[in-house]
Parts: sequence; C-alpha cells; structure tokens
Amino acid sequence: MAEAGSQLTDQFSRLNTDYTVVVAIDFGTTYSGYSFSFKSSPSDIFTRTNWGEKDGIPSIRKTPTCVLTDYQNTFVAIGFDAQKKYRMLTPDEAQYYRFYSEFKMKLHSEKSLSKDTLIEDQTGYKAPAIDIFAMVLGEMKTMMLATQGGINLQLIRWVITVPAIWTDSAKQFMKEAAVKAGLVDNIDSGKLLIALEPEAASICCQQLPLADFEMSGANSSTLAVGSQYLVLDAGGGTLDITAHKVLPDNNLEELYFANGGPLGSVRVNDNMLCLLDRIFQHKFVEIYRRKNPGDYNSLVNALEAAKKGFRPHEDRKTTISLTMGMSEVYEEEFGQKLSKSISTEYTSRGVKIQNGLLCIPHDVMASVFQNVVGDIMSHVEGLLGMKALRGVTTILMVGGFSHCEVLQARN
Repeated sequence: MAEAGSQLTDQFSRLNTDYTVVVAIDFGTTYSGYSFSFKSSPSDIFTRTNWGEKDGIPSIRKTPTCVLTDYQNTFVAIGFDAQKKYRMLTPDEAQYYRFYSEFKMKLHSEKSLSKDTLIEDQTGYKAPAIDIFAMVLGEMKTMMLATQGGINLQLIRWVITVPAIWTDSAKQFMKEAAVKAGLVDNIDSGKLLIALEPEAASICCQQLPLADFEMSGANSSTLAVGSQYLVLDAGGGTLDITAHKVLPDNNLEELYFANGGPLGSVRVNDNMLCLLDRIFQHKFVEIYRRKNPGDYNSLVNALEAAKKGFRPHEDRKTTISLTMGMSEVYEEEFGQKLSKSISTEYTSRGVKIQNGLLCIPHDVMASVFQNVVGDIMSHVEGLLGMKALRGVTTILMVGGFSHCEVLQARN
C-alpha cells in the first residue's frame, strides 16, 4: 500500500524551499479560515479566531464562505461582514448587490470546469466562478498580511485544502483562482501546495491525544504503533474518508484510497429549504426570496441555527424566528396573515406559527437528516466490510458536520 500523502510527491518535488512562513487556507463549503506557522517553529500554529468580533461572536476560527459584490461584481465583503451588509440592505438597495454562498460544490458538480464557468448568486444572477473564488482567497491573503506586518509575500508557502473526491480539473481550478487572487505568480509556482482535506486531518489526528476527541472514552495517549483507523471528515459539502495504519517510524500507511461523496451538511440545508417550500408553498417562498433577498438570507441563517441546535434524543419542538419582512410579503401577495399560509399537510402534523415563531415538531425536524445520515452510514459500513479495512478499530470524526448529534448517534 502507498504511504499517506503519496499523491503529493510531485508537488513536494517542485516546492520552493525559500520561504519563512506557511499559510494554510481551509476553503470550506460553508465556512473558511486560515492558519499559519513560521518555518523556524513549525509546531507553533497561529489561527485567526476573531472573525465574528464585530458582531459580538466570541472566539470563532472560521467565517461563512460567502461573498457580497455590487451589481458589477466588484468585491464588497466576505463572511460575517458580507452577511451583515446584505441583511441591512432594503429591498430596493439589494437589487444593486449580489450575494454568493455555498458555491464551492460547483467544482464537484460541474463536469467541464473552465475560466468561463459561472455560478449564481442568491437571486439567480451569474458571475464567473473563478472571480468569486479568487475574492475569498484574496481577502484571506489581505487579512493575513494586514495582521502580520512585515511578512514578505514572496516568502510565503501557501497550502489550500480540497476534498479528496475532487477531480484534477477542480484542483487545477483552485490553483488558477490562487493566481488570480495574487497568492502566487503562476499555477506551477513552487510556493503553492494543494492538500487533500482528509489526509491533512489524518496527520493532525495522529499527533493529538485521543482524549481530545469528545465521547472517545480513551486515555491521553496518541494512536499507538500498529493502530488502524478511519478519519471521517464530515464537512459542509463533502464526506471525505481516509484509512491509515500507524507505522513505527511515525509515518502512516494508506490502507485504502481516500474516498467519500457529496454527503455534507449542505444536503441537510437543502432538505430544510425543501421543507420550507412544502410548509409555505414554493410559489410564496420564491416570491419572498426575490422581493426581499436580504430578509430571506436572515431566514436561511435561522434555519442553519435550528439545524445545529437539533437534539435527536430530546422530544421537543424546534422554533424558528420568522421576520416581519416575510409576513409583509405574504400579506401583500395573498391578502392574509402568514399564520394562514401553512399547508394542510403540515398543520395536520403539528406545524404552526405562534408568537412570530415557526414551531416544528420533533419528528418533522428529524426527517431532514434521515437520507443524508443514512447515506453516510451505508458508505462507512461498506468500507468496514472490506478485507483491507477489517483491522480498523477506531473512527475519528472531524469537520463541522461531525458535531451533528444525529450523525454521532448513528456511530
């Protein structure tokens, strides 16, 4: 079997050793962030943790992967700042802006990627995908350099993480976006490395005490020599899995090739939006999204919070705050209160609006997780049934979606 990271051999052979800082950008489907370390002390890793500071969100390591531009696709903001600016726009103002989110998976779904590939904003306007990706990378670069004065851009080695399931063309696209963002001069630069997310996670897990993992019940020792384990990297867009064995020389043997699929938390988000369509009827939701996109975005954020707050073992309703803007659009379009809008199918299942809150019974909310978690479990069970992986005794869950209690409860 090949050793972990063998796919990077060619990249390492071309890497320029003339650098003083390594900057790693985690470009996620739902959240992104960066860390860096100096060549002189590589184990001392610094991560930006104040992304939400302006909005009173303490110590957060990532910011939402979203971009706000004007109508000419001139950059305005990314992350929390983009969300806030877009949310504050009036419906009349919003028509002059474009809000892009959850666009990373375009690189997986698009079969013929090129510099001409387009992505849609929240209201259907299109822009070159490479421009939007470059805006995120470029802003990360700008922020990093602004907070670390004196660092020479020419002495930085950049690492961009990508899902294991991405094609070579998707990886190439990220390199081209890095060039457009000004990280490096050309795609063959010896100062740019594309790393597979689950392999990076596996190497990190090897160094961590097992006690650092929640619910592990393990002692404080790291994975022992001979240990065989899976790293299940459940993120926003993808599920990526690697299988490794710890070797005596502190290296890792790859037991099976990195694998996975489009089984991230955005599929739950899609199910949530489909549920919203069924509760309020698709026609109204589309009208609301077009007429008041900033307000609609606030509702999407509320759905995200409800998803994260769902507890499978607590038989209680999920409540979601509905905005005044949503009520106003419904009354304007249909001449009646929003509380009268819920479809008969869902009123019969206990869904209702009370004191400005959409109240969703436990069983209805649980249904948005079922097909995603079921597909993940089928994939993992299939892997564990393979001869090459019969020695696996540990599954390490990493990535934002791994915090989902519905997913944890099935493992």
